[in-house]
Amino acid sequence: PMPKQAHNILPTAASVFPTDNLEALSVKPPPTGLITAESNPFRPDSEGLGQTTVSWLAHGTSKVEVRVNAPDGPLLARHGPGRYPQPTGQWVRDGTTFYLQNVSKGLPLTAENTIATVTLRSM
Repeated sequence: PMPKQAHNILPTAASVFPTDNLEALSVKPPPTGLITAESNPFRPDSEGLGQTTVSWLAHGTSKVEVRVNAPDGPLLARHGPGRYPQPTGQWVRDGTTFYLQNVSKGLPLTAENTIATVTLRSM
């Protein structure tokens, strides 16, 4: 039989995290996402215009916008996080670029808030 320990034989150590120095921290991953176009390349008409369906997936945001040809270009769509498709009309051209922008909490339409891009090519 083993004797029971009646008292601690090691001295008490200072706390690694003194309670008066603790602060709440939360770690949020940066927004992520992707944007694609189907079909890409697209088949243009005689004027070089075509159509496609832009699809995107966004995570870690509360609101995103899809902009055309620049981070602050014309608005194609506005949604919350998740996966969405949006067909275009017969107006896209070779080189048209779609920008998936994080606009959560009023973020500005800048390159720093661009999550992903896709550029269209014609056949």
